[in-house]
This record gives sequence, C-alpha cells and structure tokens, in this order.
Amino acid sequence: MGFYLSPYNSGSVHSKIWNVKLFSIVFCGSLALYISVSSAYLIVKTQLVSTSIEQNQSMANELINADKNLRKLATELKKLTVFERSSPRPISLLAKLPLDADVITFNRFQLVGNDLQIFGETKNSATDILDLLLKSNEFKDVKFTLPVSKSRDGKEIFVIEAKIIDGK
Repeated sequence: MGFYLSPYNSGSVHSKIWNVKLFSIVFCGSLALYISVSSAYLIVKTQLVSTSIEQNQSMANELINADKNLRKLATELKKLTVFERSSPRPISLLAKLPLDADVITFNRFQLVGNDLQIFGETKNSATDILDLLLKSNEFKDVKFTLPVSKSRDGKEIFVIEAKIIDGK
C-alpha cells in the first residue's frame, strides 16, 4: 500500500520510492514558494504600515501643536477680555466731550491703570482742551505733562495727563 502519483500500479519498490521523492520535492517546493510569497507580502505590508504610522504621527504632532497654540490664544483672549472690561476706554470718554475733530488731532494715548496721557496737536489753544477735560466729570488731576510747544505748521503740540474717575 502506498501513495502513487502515476495512474498505474507498477508494483516495484523503486517506482514507489521515486513517487514519494517526487511528491516530497513538489510539496517542499510549493511550501518554499508559499513561504517566500508570504514573507514578501508581510514585508511589503509592514513597510506600508510603518509609513502610515509615520504619517499619522507627524499629523498628530501638528494637531497637538495647533491645539497648544489655540489654547494659548484662548488664554490670551481671556486676559484681553478681562483687561478690556476692567480698563477705562479713553476714546469713548473723550468722544463725550465737545471736541472739534477738524482742529484737534490725537496722536497717541497711553493708559496705565486709570492714568491717561494724551499726546496731540491743535490748531487752536491746547489750554482749551485742558479746560474741557477739567470741567468733565470723567477726569480729575488734569494737567500738562510737558510745556506746550509749536510745530512748524503753527499747531500747538501738547501732552496732557489725567486720571480717569472710577475706572470707567
């Protein structure tokens, strides 16, 4: 009894051994081919997975950095909002006064706490601006910080300092 690859039964021991050897060779060859193809497939898939992991990791790092930046900006926005709510608005306070925009130019405002410095120039008298600020209910301790000077085009250049009342 035995396994034969040929359709006939020769009966010789030599042909049986030959058939077993041939079967063994074909089986081992098929197994080697299967192992080689499987190994190549696994190598390619491993490289694809590694590439995908690297791409996903770089995208994840970008997202983490973007999230950090967003959180930082949100914190800064909260600080600015708190500052805006607690700080007086000098421009809105000055807008309540009867100032002529054709005559007066405000170049800069400097606000520290409730202390306001106003830098500007006027075609008329800077003393008139000082008087308006003194009469206002919004400001106190109003004074010129520097002496009033004249520009080349005849405008008076002034720096006025005032305290904003009640941090409005």
